[in-house]
Amino acid sequence: MSTHSDSDNSSTLQCRIQYLDDIDPFSSVNLPEPARPPSFTFLTSAVLSNQLNSIHKILNAPHNIADCTLELYRQDGTRTEFGPYLDLDQTLDEQREDIEAFTEGTEFGPYLDLDQTLDEQREDIEAFTEGYKWSIVLRTHLNVRVHACIDKLLNSDGRELRRSLFSLKQIFQDDKDLVHEFVNNEGLQCLVKIGGANDQNYQNYILRALGQLMLYVDGMNAVIDQNEVIQWLYSLVESSFRLVVKTSLKLLIIFAEYIDSNALLILSAVSVVDRSSRHLLWSNAMKILNEMDNSSSEVVLLIITLFNTIISAIPDQDTFYDMTDALEKQGMHRCTQFFLNKKPAEEDLIEQFNIYDTVLRREDGEDDEIVAQSTRYIADCTLELYRQDGTRTEFGPYLDLDQTLDEQREDIEAFTEGYKWSIVLRTHLNVRVHACIDKLLNSDGRELRRSLFSLKQIFQDDKDLVHEFVNNEGLQCLVKIGGANDQNYQNYILRALGQLMLYVDGMNAVIDQNEVIQWLYSLVESSFRLVVKTSLKLLIIFAEYIDSNALLILSAVSVVDRSSKHLLWSNAMKILNEMDNSSSEVVLLIITLFNTIISAIPDQDTFYDMTDALEKQGMHRCTQFFLNKKPAEEDLIEQFNIYDTVLRREDGEDDEIVAQSTRRAPRKKSLMNRAS
Repeated sequence: MSTHSDSDNSSTLQCRIQYLDDIDPFSSVNLPEPARPPSFTFLTSAVLSNQLNSIHKILNAPHNIADCTLELYRQDGTRTEFGPYLDLDQTLDEQREDIEAFTEGTEFGPYLDLDQTLDEQREDIEAFTEGYKWSIVLRTHLNVRVHACIDKLLNSDGRELRRSLFSLKQIFQDDKDLVHEFVNNEGLQCLVKIGGANDQNYQNYILRALGQLMLYVDGMNAVIDQNEVIQWLYSLVESSFRLVVKTSLKLLIIFAEYIDSNALLILSAVSVVDRSSRHLLWSNAMKILNEMDNSSSEVVLLIITLFNTIISAIPDQDTFYDMTDALEKQGMHRCTQFFLNKKPAEEDLIEQFNIYDTVLRREDGEDDEIVAQSTRYIADCTLELYRQDGTRTEFGPYLDLDQTLDEQREDIEAFTEGYKWSIVLRTHLNVRVHACIDKLLNSDGRELRRSLFSLKQIFQDDKDLVHEFVNNEGLQCLVKIGGANDQNYQNYILRALGQLMLYVDGMNAVIDQNEVIQWLYSLVESSFRLVVKTSLKLLIIFAEYIDSNALLILSAVSVVDRSSKHLLWSNAMKILNEMDNSSSEVVLLIITLFNTIISAIPDQDTFYDMTDALEKQGMHRCTQFFLNKKPAEEDLIEQFNIYDTVLRREDGEDDEIVAQSTRRAPRKKSLMNRAS
């Protein structure tokens, strides 16, 4: 984030400002105004709430000032995107990293000459403003919009209510932050109340909005916590309008597939609805199946898929038989035989009814050779321990399928002592890793971004997967994708790589595969600051892990720079040589990396190969510049002093400055010194 420092040392930032007229929360077509935004000079060290009045006044915005907040916004041609909300109780400096992460690829341009007209400066303006633009947008605070939204839903009817409900899906799609506020302010209860009091047209709009809301973690967690939503969805299965029935069933399937424990929540909701009308469990669904030839094949497929999803997740036999016995009492066996033998045959239906029949017979202890394709292939399965303590859950060690439980008793008891626990059947690590790598290599666009974004969390959730991933050319896969795509993909890969390097298996794999370090070093040349910073941080982590890694980094740097016929460390030295134009944070990372590597070099030949290359590219001049730069930056001064001290000590000069992180053990003398 570029800033300008005035003579009184107060730091300022000049950027475009706009407002979004979102006072009507259901108006989702508004764009920020004005189309030609004015510039505003922010004080980066002052809290934003103290500058809000000035922004409001300049924009002449229609909002109540007490209801306002600020949000980042960017535009590239016809593509527009809203970013994170700014914290009004913080300064811009305190939010620098979030702003840079969103605006990376944009930059602040030259200051305009106040003594010239815009026409006289048109050439400079047009040269800078082509392409990516961003601004800070004044808009209504989330909490205010959500309350206005819920109030309007509860107090409208007829055409106005239909219009509002129709807009709701788009509102959730446009602003994921609003979902969190909506569900935390009884928004779900509001939707259920309206859905219960109105006809199928309103219900369809609510179901569309609910489907969008459940795509977000906050939305799904809210549905998990509020069982009345599931009760309402199940009650709609009895609707005489097919679209309502289909959408409700689809949402119940999505909910059931999200996490196994949701199956019990659905059963609880079904029990509440059916027992209130003194019916057997699942009576709403069984009425449809019992219509047989008169029932829609699509609806039947959704019902049997929902049954199978829930049955496969039920953890105990009592609950399993409560459900299946209720179904059998309502003619499930007869329905199964009908749809299995129905002409013309419908493959999807046959597959799902076969799954149901197979699971039922297997639970009854009968032998059956039918193995349905969607029950996990037995060859791909393994077993893993799982424990739960209140809301905390944790997966444990995988069980060895070639051993008995008695032989693994010690491991089991160590993990399960004092917890509610179970043994979970899941896909084998190796199979999951191959599926993961195949998807990464064969996806692109949005699907690839989504997969890369998830990768860090996958490594975080399952450390055992890291071992398999790196042993199956996973690192080569990431480097290949990173080399072929832009900074957005690279940022996701770097996040995943950082998580992977926290594990011994991951770090050892990076040690063994120097092309990963070569790729990290090549990214130091990126024009996107976040990519540069993250790459440097990972190189420092790698260098600090063990001294011998310093030589591996030098080897990687040598490969990259010599391939382009440059001196060693040319990518990093370009940044240092920008001096005043370079980011202090990036400079600090570079000099820290240099010092970490230099302190670990075991011999003088390699030491002078590196430092001579740096000196040839102006390292001495850079050192003097940053040591004398005003205002002084202590961290930078400390690191450049370390570099200067180590260099003079190696040259045999006496120096009383002894930095804590300088190397104390002498390096091996060069071959020429030993010969003399």
